[in-house]
Amino acid sequence: MEWLLNNIDILALIFSLFGLGMSFYALFLHKKRTKIMEKQYQDKIDESKKGKITLFFQEEVGRNNLLILKNEGEGNVTNIRLKFKKNNKISEPNYTPIPQKLAAGNKVNIKLKKFNPPPWDITLKWDDDYKKDRTLETTLS
Repeated sequence: MEWLLNNIDILALIFSLFGLGMSFYALFLHKKRTKIMEKQYQDKIDESKKGKITLFFQEEVGRNNLLILKNEGEGNVTNIRLKFKKNNKISEPNYTPIPQKLAAGNKVNIKLKKFNPPPWDITLKWDDDYKKDRTLETTLS
């Protein structure tokens, strides 16, 4: 007991340093958690800016075929461009005009007139608020 009374300053210093260490550790954990939350928030904002276009092919009775473009993303899509390839040669079919803007959740039907039967290699490019010249390359059959 006498030792404890004689060394109270040392014990107080040890407890103070321990408390300081725990404070720095809590600060470290808080900053780490804040960075994770900021990253999640930024990812959520980026997703709201992205447009995601999917392509579907539907054969119609007769000479026309339908190419269906659907924006499944949360952002609006602008400046839509299509390129068709058949046997590694670029071909431009006769099709109905593509709208320059496709809102989130909307779709557009494009009639392909007098075009060779599938399979086609299609390159689709578009712009959205997230990035310019986003690309989708696919083969439709």
